[in-house]
Amino acid sequence: MFNEFKTVCTWEPRYNMVIVTTFERRASARLSRWLQKVWDTDQRPGWMLPHVFDELRQY
Repeated sequence: MFNEFKTVCTWEPRYNMVIVTTFERRASARLSRWLQKVWDTDQRPGWMLPHVFDELRQY
């Protein structure tokens, strides 16, 4: 996902490590919020494959 982000945004090479770290931290937080919402509502979102949802519900 970060490689796709790099194709539409530019920055000076010296900022690369900070941008990668920030991107990964924010992506992780967003995914965690999405999964928590799925867990709380117990409803499969349209973007999640049924077998993945079933596996998550086992935990």
